[in-house]
Amino acid sequence: SLFAGASREGCFFDAKSTMADVAVLCHEARGLESSNGEQVFVSVRDLKRPLSEETCALGTACQVKGASLDTTLLLRVWAGKSQSQPNKQGPRHSTPSRVLGELTIPLAWLVTHARGVLYQSWVTLDVGRGSVLDESSESAAFGANSSFDRRLEDGDSLEGPRICISLCRATELGPNGRLVLTTDASADSKVDRWAALLTSQRQHAAMSVALHEQATQGAHGGAQAEERLRSLVSSRAQEIEELRRQLQSGAAAAEVAERMNDAGQLEESSRANKSRQAEVESLKAELDRLSIEANSKIDAANERIRSLRRDRDEANGEVQRLRQESSHVDRETDNLREDYRQLADQKEALLEIVEDLHRTCLGAGVEAAGRNSIDSPADKFRFD
Repeated sequence: SLFAGASREGCFFDAKSTMADVAVLCHEARGLESSNGEQVFVSVRDLKRPLSEETCALGTACQVKGASLDTTLLLRVWAGKSQSQPNKQGPRHSTPSRVLGELTIPLAWLVTHARGVLYQSWVTLDVGRGSVLDESSESAAFGANSSFDRRLEDGDSLEGPRICISLCRATELGPNGRLVLTTDASADSKVDRWAALLTSQRQHAAMSVALHEQATQGAHGGAQAEERLRSLVSSRAQEIEELRRQLQSGAAAAEVAERMNDAGQLEESSRANKSRQAEVESLKAELDRLSIEANSKIDAANERIRSLRRDRDEANGEVQRLRQESSHVDRETDNLREDYRQLADQKEALLEIVEDLHRTCLGAGVEAAGRNSIDSPADKFRFD
């Protein structure tokens, strides 16, 4: 069948139903001829069901409910003053009035070549086709497979109208309405989305190289940069194709190996569990020993801290006592200095009295013998 190579998660359809709800998210549009004041919107329609058209703004997901495997989706990019502006020539549900570009997406090609997922991939748009795609779903879908393949390959070009889209089952969108590829996804999910991720990486790498070449070489190196870009794109395309083949063969081999090794893996898991259990018990015993040792060290440290605190308190008390004694000695010293000063003053006064008495004696004619008796006491009372 057309989707025989797809997995349960990556494919839109399963064994119980050939219908699925499809979500198309347009992240960005470039190279479109829009006027100032116009807003850009996107519409998606199932060509087998003309009344299924849904319109949404850039950055939000359009959902097509009940799409079948053999249908083709018509995606159009519109410009207008507002999303609610009615126009007879525009898409249904009163969407904007002027078509900027359109694209057909065959779901059968998407399932067989991309495992039912597109992730932030650039695709070129048709312009100026009018309402050709409205005539019938069969005529619109004629050649759509090869057309979409070519437009996806040309999506990394920096010229012309193009859009960046993601496409998946509506149930695979995250809470924020975006398709997010996470590292903790299941192995089957990673396999299913690997091709979409590689395609996106290849395109963005080629676009980055082209932008870098334009910035560094300018107009004179345009032809040479284009040649290198084409060579890079070609080599990346070959790498993608080789990885796709490896992915398909690896997935089949992995499924066979998984079936053959289930019993051996179960026994190996049992032995590993027993080994881990013994290791856990050993670690628990080691943890208990370390806990006891740590508690004894903590108790010893606490006792040492209490002893140091007592020593500190005693030292603080001794310092306080010495400070009080020092203050008392300072007061005694001040008192002695005051007494010394008073004695010195009294000594000077006494010496003046003795000198006056000596002069008086000399004036009265007292003999010199009296002078010795007077000087002797004065010498005895001198302070050095």
